[in-house]
Amino acid sequence: MSLSSGLKSRFPKRKRKKKIFEHNYYEEYEKGLAKYESEYEFLDPQSDRYYLNYQPERDYDY
Repeated sequence: MSLSSGLKSRFPKRKRKKKIFEHNYYEEYEKGLAKYESEYEFLDPQSDRYYLNYQPERDYDY
């Protein structure tokens, strides 16, 4: 029982750390978008990823 409790305690701690890190990163991203409030809806996180993925492809085709 003691071992199981120890393992259970370790698992959530690791997950929590990752969540906090992700939240901090998102907060910084939101702050940067605050400057371009009008483009907030247009510049979606997913859209940004696609654009970054597409840029190198276009460069390679050139």
